[in-house]
Amino acid sequence: MSTGNPGPDDAESLRVRLRELRKALDEISDLIDRAVTAEEALRLSEERFRMLVGGVRDYAIFMLDPQGYIGSWNLGAQLLKGYSASEIIGKHFSI
Repeated sequence: MSTGNPGPDDAESLRVRLRELRKALDEISDLIDRAVTAEEALRLSEERFRMLVGGVRDYAIFMLDPQGYIGSWNLGAQLLKGYSASEIIGKHFSI
């Protein structure tokens, strides 16, 4: 008759399972840390790129979506085309 108490084999099985779960948790934690580091590096890279493009004065640099609508507009585009970013973003390129 079972008393509900784990026997020696059950206890060892639980210890093994606990070690496996701890290892899996460590691997998950490592993946999360790497993802956070990669996300921060991407954010910094995007910020540097925006600053670079935003500061260009001699060339119009802008981004269009697949339908031809303007999604970004740099200072050079403003100086060369006459529209400020707030006036042109969201408008169709045919303007």
